[in-house]
Amino acid sequence: MVELEPGESPINWLTRHYPGGCGGSVRYFVNGQELDLDDLDRVPEDGDLVTLAVMPAVPMAVLIPILITALITAVISVGLSLLLSAIFKKPGAPAFAQSDRPNPSSVYGVNFQQNTARIGEPVPVIYGRVLTTPDYAATPYLFHMNNDEYADILLTISAGEVDVHRILIGDSDVAQMDPLAVQYKVIPASVHLQTGGNLGFHPEPSAYAFVENMVTSPEVSQQTMEQAGDSAGYFRLSKTGIVGRFIQIDCVWPSGLYAMNTFGNVTETICEFHVLIQEVDAAGNPIGTVQDNAIFETTNSVTPWRRSFYFDAGKSGLWQVRMIRYAPAHTDGTVINSYQWTGAHLMADQPAGRVYGDVTLLAVRIKADRGISGAAQQEIRVDCTRRLPVLGAGALVATASPADAFVDIVTNAAYGARRPLLEVDTDRLAALAAYWGEGYEFNAVYSGRVTVWEALTQCVQVVAASPLPIGSLMSVAQDGPKPARTMLFSEQNIGAKSFQLSYQFDTEGTHDGVQVEYREPTNFAPAFVLWPANATDPDRVNLFGCTNRGRALEMAKLIWNRSRKLRRSVEFSTELEGLIPFLGDHVAVGHTLPAWGISGFVAQVAGALLTLDRVLPWDDVPGPWVMVFRDQDGGISDQVQVDRGPEDWQAVLSADPWAAGGAWHVGERQESTHYSWGAGSAVVKDFILTAITPKGTTKNGGAIVGLGGVIYDPSVYVDTLAFLANPVP
Repeated sequence: MVELEPGESPINWLTRHYPGGCGGSVRYFVNGQELDLDDLDRVPEDGDLVTLAVMPAVPMAVLIPILITALITAVISVGLSLLLSAIFKKPGAPAFAQSDRPNPSSVYGVNFQQNTARIGEPVPVIYGRVLTTPDYAATPYLFHMNNDEYADILLTISAGEVDVHRILIGDSDVAQMDPLAVQYKVIPASVHLQTGGNLGFHPEPSAYAFVENMVTSPEVSQQTMEQAGDSAGYFRLSKTGIVGRFIQIDCVWPSGLYAMNTFGNVTETICEFHVLIQEVDAAGNPIGTVQDNAIFETTNSVTPWRRSFYFDAGKSGLWQVRMIRYAPAHTDGTVINSYQWTGAHLMADQPAGRVYGDVTLLAVRIKADRGISGAAQQEIRVDCTRRLPVLGAGALVATASPADAFVDIVTNAAYGARRPLLEVDTDRLAALAAYWGEGYEFNAVYSGRVTVWEALTQCVQVVAASPLPIGSLMSVAQDGPKPARTMLFSEQNIGAKSFQLSYQFDTEGTHDGVQVEYREPTNFAPAFVLWPANATDPDRVNLFGCTNRGRALEMAKLIWNRSRKLRRSVEFSTELEGLIPFLGDHVAVGHTLPAWGISGFVAQVAGALLTLDRVLPWDDVPGPWVMVFRDQDGGISDQVQVDRGPEDWQAVLSADPWAAGGAWHVGERQESTHYSWGAGSAVVKDFILTAITPKGTTKNGGAIVGLGGVIYDPSVYVDTLAFLANPVP
């Protein structure tokens, strides 16, 4: 909790404590009234309640932009507070992962799963085990070796490190192919060190090298060389600023390269051509001398002949190339030597400093004549599992735990909120990870822009949880059975005329079921489950990160139970004690309504005899009667049966309500203990808090907090997520 210094404005406080800013859009309230951000320099008056709401909805240039630099609770008089989200929000997927959008991601698209160069787009971030379609880390290029055509492709699998289980070309497992057809190498950041030239391949272009930064001239493509004197070029090999030393030239003799002797036998022949290399300046003007490289290609191949040639220009620079054919054409058919100039490439120098991020790269070499089509070469997919430190500490291990993903999103310095680990409630996450048990995983690929808050929400929605800021600590609120009540709110601490109880009825168009979309683990294609099975107009939910049919069905049942049974909601205002409970807490609410209890203060305690502040309607309410009590911290006692006392404003306890802890408070120096009295379980109703919102101040300067909740019904969790059979720890 924080307080402003006397005479200090909110903007000065923020500048002093958080010079890096909040990272999200900000709304500014004073005593519940929204003001322009230009008024942040106004010094609050005594008794003012200042609220800065940081909205988690601003896209930035990284995968998951920083949401805020601190999360702050409200305090008495002058303070700062944070608006909280609802725990029962329907699960959803980020925009890029919705398969029915016009331009879905290559990972989540129904009919679009091919590798692409997504210039300016975020580097994918993987959690759990997924089948992902990596993006190009560099432009692929072709070359010819031993009359075979190869494609060298460098891909980015994910930020961080992953364990690769399978490589797929289309839908085919590379492990089941000819070992010469596909070769690959997984290169984590610990190997490439985020700089060029460390992939572990031959340093100079040749038939055996894998070049990281090969630039291809777009002007060279299928230029036919048939007659002596045919030429093409000069063609620039790169744009100004991209320099290199080594050059690759590709040629194809589509009808073969051979001669026929007078006896009709195939013999060798020679095809001569020259490759002219000349340096140019930044404006494209030729400088220096022309390097004339004569090529004498000799073979007797009657099938198409392919060859790549390599040249050392002697130094790094900007280059242009030209080709001149010297070999004469033969019209009598005794010599076949017509060819095509199919490619020109420059191995660009590696830029200084950082080239890659903290990412895992995949280098793939595909041999085209082993039955792999050109289209399939753009359909490389990777079955892999993300490696993370458990709860943010220790060695990297393969994990699909939502808790580990949660910690990484908060703490990661490259794409997360960049907060220190001490600002994550790791103790709570450890307890919940044990509660969830095995099988409840978060398997997802973030391949587009989302906020930190959205990412945190999605990574725990698969286990029916929600992110929960507690001061500067990021924790998790877990839905589920919560037998223990944490607080009692009665007419004694509920604001006058603020209590609203509502009930949601079915209307025209109300859905008759729930359809949950998840991802098949084998091919990552969208799949669906329906509950109830006979529903014809279901509500549609995308459970991002779920790859298990059973888990998806469990969630469908939970969402359906919520919609059927959690129809009653409550809203009311209270003073500062409304900030004591957490989002998702099970609280008791007592109010004078039909079938609800009577509430008031305990005036005197004499052993088991209580003297109360009012007469109770013993004759109007059928017994047995029960009471519960609220302690000085807002907590609630055990519910105990009571009998009518000597006077109608007195009650006799059958047991000690404070057996589990707590005490009576009666007197003038402290507010007396609250009670709620009624028949059986009707004395209070149980709710789960879904909203905690600052509302301004009272006339005497006290803070007002609005609370909202839905009815608590433990039957909602029956036969849903397996771990919900047990109380939430």
